[in-house]
Amino acid sequence: MSAAPLPGNDAQLSTLDGLSLTCQSTRPRPYARLHDDLLRQLLRLVLQALDLDASEPARCTTFAAMAEHALRRCEAHLALEEALLHRPLRLRAPRALMAVELDHEQLQQSLVELRRTLALLREAPTAANTGAIVRELRLRLSLFIADSLAHMVEEESTLTRAWWAHFTDDEIRACLDAASSAQAQGLPAQPRAPPQSGP
Repeated sequence: MSAAPLPGNDAQLSTLDGLSLTCQSTRPRPYARLHDDLLRQLLRLVLQALDLDASEPARCTTFAAMAEHALRRCEAHLALEEALLHRPLRLRAPRALMAVELDHEQLQQSLVELRRTLALLREAPTAANTGAIVRELRLRLSLFIADSLAHMVEEESTLTRAWWAHFTDDEIRACLDAASSAQAQGLPAQPRAPPQSGP
């Protein structure tokens, strides 16, 4: 199955890279809807971390609670992607997910390290200790967000084209509807196994 026609002539299209082609296509983008709100929350969080004052324990405590909420949302996001997007894609194109699955493992490990640093922030006995922990937290959070951004771009470009190659638009929309319903209701993702025939 080929992507929907794109504007421009063949010569113009031949100069576009995969990311440009994906952005200009009118076919459904399975990851974009899931990423937008999470991306906003992560970017707000790193800005708040930059403004965090180690000499204000109450603000540090509040930030730690906000960060924990964001990390839980990241975990839920990864689980939702696995259940509703990666599982059906794995049945039809398992090799397409190899790099992304490694990304997910690394992001999960980063979440563990961030939680360890947040625990240190909550338990820091002195302002001097808190200052060092805040610096570490900013760096770990920056690294996690940078890795998450690169990962999201990979999903919205390379992996999206894998979806287009192996699924119809109606099948993609069905997966997106299931994801939206699960998010709205706060329920565990319930994937529907796709038919085994080709697209």
